[in-house]
Amino acid sequence: PSTARAYTRCACMALTITRSAHCRSSSRSSSNAQSISRIFQVAGHSAATVINPSGGVMERSGIISSTPSKPQNEGGNFGHTINALMFPPSGGNVRLRGVSTWVRTADIAPKYTGLRIDTMKCIISGGSGFIGRRLVDSLLRDRHYVSVWSRRPGSEKRDAVGSFYWDPMQGEPSEESLNDFDAVVHLAGEPVAQRWTPEVKHKIRDSRVLGTRRLVDAIAKVKHPPSTLICASAIGYYGARGDQPVDETSPPGSGFLAEACQEWEREADRAREFGLRVMKVRIGIVLGAEGGALKAMLPAFRAFAGGKLGSGKQWMSWIQLDDLISMFRRALDSNLSGVWNGTAPNPVTNAQFTAELARVLGKPALLQIPPFALKLLFGELADTMLTGTRVLPRAAEANGFVWKYPDLPAALAASGIS
Repeated sequence: PSTARAYTRCACMALTITRSAHCRSSSRSSSNAQSISRIFQVAGHSAATVINPSGGVMERSGIISSTPSKPQNEGGNFGHTINALMFPPSGGNVRLRGVSTWVRTADIAPKYTGLRIDTMKCIISGGSGFIGRRLVDSLLRDRHYVSVWSRRPGSEKRDAVGSFYWDPMQGEPSEESLNDFDAVVHLAGEPVAQRWTPEVKHKIRDSRVLGTRRLVDAIAKVKHPPSTLICASAIGYYGARGDQPVDETSPPGSGFLAEACQEWEREADRAREFGLRVMKVRIGIVLGAEGGALKAMLPAFRAFAGGKLGSGKQWMSWIQLDDLISMFRRALDSNLSGVWNGTAPNPVTNAQFTAELARVLGKPALLQIPPFALKLLFGELADTMLTGTRVLPRAAEANGFVWKYPDLPAALAASGIS
């Protein structure tokens, strides 16, 4: 009963605040916006933690209600205006959802209603993977509200990250995990870098094609669906092209990976039918010591067993992990749609890549891995490794994207492998 009375008083306070806020908000200066930002930061949490992007009071929180703002320009795709600050009777404390810090209600004052705060409520598949972990960290640093899907939701160790169960191979994600979110980033998929057996190829395709189909089907059923879908794809879309450069306008190639990527992207594009902005990022070879192709290469090079693959003439279209995360952030923070190639502007041949990696590690790389050995190790994947694709990120360049690591030497040095 005492809790019920307290929340009744909260609701009454909220109505009073909301009515008075509309009269004051137009004359409020940007210094107040900075003040509320400082309060949230001092309290050890962000506005994104306590704002409900769909409007209304956040479940199990009861701190702030807000109204979503329409995108104004490419610099701010998501924003919300505080309608009401709700807190227990004077002198009490409140605990914020997903935050371990208790905040004095005196620090959360009615004068801050009517302010617009740029924030985003985002859910990510593959959020515990090589790319996903870094993207989650980037969003948290900018104080966005982040959740992830996982087959083991209880395994998420980051206190500020929400977690929902979803196995893309088993069915659709829950409505709860999509309702009231601003954006979805879909990264999940069976790893490609393994020996391709018929069973593995089946998993590679279905985890992407069926997983994306089930995701979009679930979005179509949600009462308050996201407005944005950012979906990973791969440069395997282009197939083997030899020395011919390809960009986002090039037609798709042929072969298992190219066909799987085409199906994958078609499923993502269906989200447009339900009003979502869809952006696809065709990811190349991602450089980072924590995962991906580079992590797999390092043991051999460090054991003096590194070398070029086959002739070494095949192209490697790479990108440093930090730049790829910046691409995903640009996709989220803008109104862009369509396709970007997630690669650096300067692809290299396998022989050039091998020589540079050996130089950074201070190890010789005199061996040449023969094609038959690769086929024994990787099956059909060896054909992809021995052909390669020369991919150029012209769409990103045209939209003013700036790479921090456009050249391979600096990218390898920044990947923490020396």
